[in-house]
This record gives sequence, structure tokens and C-alpha cells, in this order.
Amino acid sequence: MGGLIFRGVAAMFVLAALGGCESSQGFDRGRMSEQLSAGAQKATDEEISRIMGLQPQLDFPIRLAIYVKPREYYWHDPVWRIEDIDAEWVETLKRDGLVTAIIPIVESTVTGDNIADIRLAAARHGADAVLVLESVSDVDRYNNPLGITYFTIVGAWLIPGTHSDALVMMSGSLWDVRNGYLYATMQTEGEASDFGPAFLLEDYKVVAEAHRAALTAIEAEIAKRLHNIAPKAVP
Repeated sequence: MGGLIFRGVAAMFVLAALGGCESSQGFDRGRMSEQLSAGAQKATDEEISRIMGLQPQLDFPIRLAIYVKPREYYWHDPVWRIEDIDAEWVETLKRDGLVTAIIPIVESTVTGDNIADIRLAAARHGADAVLVLESVSDVDRYNNPLGITYFTIVGAWLIPGTHSDALVMMSGSLWDVRNGYLYATMQTEGEASDFGPAFLLEDYKVVAEAHRAALTAIEAEIAKRLHNIAPKAVP
């Protein structure tokens, strides 16, 4: 009798854990884009005039600071760091005469959440420009026809009846540390997919793969923009 009750409870647990994910729901791109967009900011005619009067002033090669903007992560999001940036990409920027150093800015040195606070931290590090990066992810987890075997409970450990698709949106903005001139903005995406047994398939690994794809794409975009800004650099 006790074994029957246990199996019933276990079956209810499996149904509760796996229910509602029988088909792909897609990604909530609207929510993701909204999270990456800047919040409401005050604007005056004087501020607009001041910004219109700013001029680019970088003298290449530059010392480039990179700041990874923190955000509220979902449980499936991996924590990513400046060390995730490709070392070969950094060396290429140096060989091309674009940068002399890449300077990571840690969150503890930034006192606020606006660009002026980030520029201040970059100035303290002796940087000429600062690249601000942030990302957001979404996961679409659903079952394929093999998911019906999960009614056996053991199937959720053995049968590849679940898919995990991940999308990472990443944005970047390049600012002059001294005067706040905005040189470039960019946004890239990375996607990854995997499938396996429901209890063994880990969403965070899929998100990490999608993140690597988005970061690789934004690194290429940044290099292109830097070449455009510094026409004398090696093409």
C-alpha cells in the first residue's frame, strides 16, 4: 500500500514538473528588448544642445575599458565575466593598432548605474573609451513525442524527450570617457539548442552556449566599428 502511494505521489510530481511544456512557446523577444533598452531619462533643450556639440576626440591606439552591466538574472542564466571575452580578439585589436590595453571594470568600482558613473570608473582606470555590455536571455523548454514516456518516471531520467532552446540578446555601447561622446551602439543575438531527458537537461548550459555565440558576434561588430572610427588603423 505504501509503495502504491509513493508511486502515485511521484507520478503527480513528474506531471507537475513537466506539465505545460508539451510544445514550443518561442522566445519573448519583446520582453527581452525592453530589458535591454534604457529607462526613461530627463531631457532638456540645454542637454540636447550640449550633446550635439560633442566631438569625437580619440587618438588611436586607445586604452579601452569594458564594463559588464549587472542585471537581475533568471535561475537559468550563467554569471558571465570579463574573462569570457576572447583573448585572440584582444590580441587582434592590439595588432591592428586599435588598442594598447583592455581594462576590465569591476562592479564594485562603479558607484551608480548611469553612463556618467561608468565613465568615472573608467577614468579612474586611465581608459580613453569605455565599452558597456549587457545581455538578457530566454529559454524555451518543451517536450517532443518521447516525453510521453515520462509517465513512467524513470523515463524522465533516461529518455531524451525534452528540448531546451536558448536565445541571448546582447547590446554594447562605446563611449568617450572624457566628454561622453557616443561612438557606436550595437546589438547581437546568439542561439543554442539541446535535448535530453527532462531531469538531466540543464538549461544554463544551453544559455551559456548561446551567450558565447552572442559575445563572438558582438566582438566582431566592435572591431568593425573601431576600424571605422580609426581609419589609420591597420585594416
